[in-house]
This record gives sequence, structure tokens and C-alpha cells, in this order.
Amino acid sequence: MITLLALASTVALSQSLPNQQNNMEGPATGMGLGAVAGTTSGLAVAWRPDPSKGFQATTGYGGKQGRFAANVDYIQTVWAFFSGDGSWIIPLYVGGGIRYRSQPVLEGLPTNNPGGMGVRLPLGVRVYPEDIRLDIFAEAGPAVQFSPEPSLAFDFGVGVRLWAGKPER
Repeated sequence: MITLLALASTVALSQSLPNQQNNMEGPATGMGLGAVAGTTSGLAVAWRPDPSKGFQATTGYGGKQGRFAANVDYIQTVWAFFSGDGSWIIPLYVGGGIRYRSQPVLEGLPTNNPGGMGVRLPLGVRVYPEDIRLDIFAEAGPAVQFSPEPSLAFDFGVGVRLWAGKPER
């Protein structure tokens, strides 16, 4: 798995486009803030130091049982598609992270996931115009809950983020 991620990061870095970082034009990098809907519906925050890697977090209310949910992930772009004129970028990413689910609030509903801490492997796609700091994303992936007892789960989400630009180095 580590070899695959190392190879994928090399491919992603070789496909990066030059970007303009001194104004609101350019690719969706830097700090991103938006919304997500899915197994966790709420706030989506991300930090991308460059187009090929980043950290993302979601927090909100999720599930039919009514519970607080949060995820924090490291993601790496493994491949990027570009439109013919280069105006649209569609990167595919994979990552790893941690997840937290509170205990179900609504009693009496069946659940195979009682809440607690776990890990997840998000696989996703982003779509964004090359010259506007906005992206639309969709991701899904397996998750394993470790506490209070081991269980399997599946996370998914669709969202949008507005990016504030790359931080100065």
C-alpha cells in the first residue's frame, strides 16, 4: 500500500499545473471551507499546500440514529484528468484518516455501528475550474470502528468548498 501511494504521489506531482497564487484566480489550494452531505452532513474544511496532497475534516450531524460525526483525513491525488483546453481539472484521490461517531441519540433504532473511534479509507474525486477557487467533491470508502467493539461501516459524502488561496511560505 505504501509503495502504491509513493508511486501515485510521483504521478500526481508530475501532472501538476502551474498556478497563480497571488489572487483569487488559480486552482483550489490553500484553505477551503464548505459543506458536505452524506453519512456526515455539515461543515467541510480542508488545507491543501499544493494540488497533489492535503488534509480534510468534516464534522456534523449524521445517520438515521441522530449522532454527532467527525472525520479527519490525509489525502493524496493519484491521478488527474484535464479538459482539452485545461480549464477544468478532475483529480482522483485516496487517503486515510480517523473517524468518530457518538452513540445513537434515538433509542430503539437498529444499528450495526454503536459509535466510537475508528479508521477510514476515503476514495474520491474533485472537480474544479483551473481559474476559480471552488471545488465540488464526492467520496466514499470503507471504515472500521474499533471502540466500543469492532464493526465495519461505509462512509460517503458529496460537497462543495470555496478556497482562500495558498498560504505564503
